Amino acid sequence: MTITANDVMWYWSAQKGLLLPTVGSVPTFARAGNAFRRGVDGRHIILPTDTPRFEPEGLLLERAQTNELTGPFDINTTATPWSGNTLFTVTEAPSIYEGETAWRHANLGAASSRARGQVIGVWTNETESLSIDVENVDSVSTAIGMRDTDNSVWIGLGVFTWATGSIVDHGTSVGTDLAFEARRLSVAGPSGGEVYRLTVKAKIAAIDAGNARRDYLYLTGVGTNTDTAIIHAVNHVESGHIGSPADASRVTETMYWSPPPKAQAMVAYYRTLLDSSISEISAESAVRFWSIYDDAYLHPGIYVGIDTASSGRYFVQHEAAAGDSSFTSANGFAFAGNDLCECVMVLFANGSVRIMGRTNGGAITASTLGLTPTAATINDWSEDKLAINSHGSTTYPVKGHQHVQQLTMVKLAALDSPTNGDDDDSLMKEIAGFYMAPGGQSISNVRL
Repeated sequence: MTITANDVMWYWSAQKGLLLPTVGSVPTFARAGNAFRRGVDGRHIILPTDTPRFEPEGLLLERAQTNELTGPFDINTTATPWSGNTLFTVTEAPSIYEGETAWRHANLGAASSRARGQVIGVWTNETESLSIDVENVDSVSTAIGMRDTDNSVWIGLGVFTWATGSIVDHGTSVGTDLAFEARRLSVAGPSGGEVYRLTVKAKIAAIDAGNARRDYLYLTGVGTNTDTAIIHAVNHVESGHIGSPADASRVTETMYWSPPPKAQAMVAYYRTLLDSSISEISAESAVRFWSIYDDAYLHPGIYVGIDTASSGRYFVQHEAAAGDSSFTSANGFAFAGNDLCECVMVLFANGSVRIMGRTNGGAITASTLGLTPTAATINDWSEDKLAINSHGSTTYPVKGHQHVQQLTMVKLAALDSPTNGDDDDSLMKEIAGFYMAPGGQSISNVRL
């Protein structure tokens, strides 16, 4: 492989734990408030205003979000706002969240369907999500659900089995856009048990939007039992992916570097753990991976992202001049929340583009060659910022939820592999396998 340090236009890796690239420009990061960051042990510490969150999976970037629940860390011995306190023996336990208390629930075994619950207003016409962070003591299962109490039906009810680490529909859910996710946060939590984040996503029928809404937490399952589990936090959001817990509203983050690399023929590689759900990406039309663009899409500029068109696609648009752009997409691949996405973009000297990508190290999906702009050239960018996971406005707020891991840009002529589609496997391997040490020296064929 012929890539050298002189061929590198940009190199940033989250493994350094810094926003400053090995090759690149000055970073700007902002968040007007505290936020939790998860460590390798599954515990979450509070980071202050304007402090980026480097987690084991990468740099966590999240959009603003509101937790609709009251007392999301306080599922305690009182009946307000969480009912069902008398159905369990409830005691304090150490929390995975700094400054918070977890609550140990030992089922009294009096009957089945013992749950903590909360009424939280009315259903919207969006796909809503409920999640809990729960630690096991000796429970066989845990269930969580969102209910339309006017019609007495479950919009989404999921049952998690601790032995298998899987969550499935209880079989009574009537909502659409149903999705169930189980993500292990820690092998051993503060009390010694596994800690999982369990999530149920569902949408109510449009005609029933406005009906009363209630969440239920069956911490030790729906059957009669005397099992015990520990609840650390609960979230309910009205649109999109559930990110890190928030007591009320979590403010947006902004992230960009300035200036961007010089506009020229290049190949760019981007790797991220896509936390955003399919419903969230669909609702927002697209999630940007990286862009050199502002909110007005001033030209010239370039935009690489992901959306749910054509059953899912990676896409790139290069606008060489006013009304003169090259667009292409790699269509027809499956992706979901918590998928590892790798994306390679090729910008040719005549302004045309190609895009290719893969999820979880699988088969590569690639585009055809985008049309050559009439200008048939690459002009200097109109915007002076390179943004990642951005909405693309003058302030660059984050759009979506990602754990960003790497962004590499190299001069097109530096690659050995063909960039015209003759051997995309080799192209992916070459650019993805390039590693640059923190001191700036380049090392090839080392996979991060």
